[in-house]
Amino acid sequence: MTCWVNIDQPDVEAAIEFYGGLFGWTYDDATPPEGFEDVIGGLAPTEPGEAPHWHITFSVADRDESVASVERLGGTVLHTREDDWTRNALVSDPARARFTVSQIAPPTEWD
Repeated sequence: MTCWVNIDQPDVEAAIEFYGGLFGWTYDDATPPEGFEDVIGGLAPTEPGEAPHWHITFSVADRDESVASVERLGGTVLHTREDDWTRNALVSDPARARFTVSQIAPPTEWD
C-alpha cells in the first residue's frame, strides 16, 4: 500500500520555504509532476477558516470497496470526490480520526 501526506497551510510560499529549508524538499506545481510515482507529499492552501494541518492519504485499488469497508468496520464516510486523476473519499475511523482513501484513475489520454 502506498500513502502520502499533504500539508494544508494558509501561506503556501512560506510553507515551501520552511519545509524546503527543514527537510530539503523541493516543490513542483505541475499536474502531475514528472516522477509523480515518487511524490511523497503535497501542499495545498487551506480553505477560509480552516486550521493548518497535516493529512494522510492511502492509495487503494477501489474507492467504493474501501468506503464500504470503512462503514462496515464502524467508520464514517464524510464525503467523496472525483477529479481528473483520482476517486477520493474523506473518511474517519470509529474514534473520528480522519484520512483519505484514493483510487488513482488517470484520464484515458494519459495512458
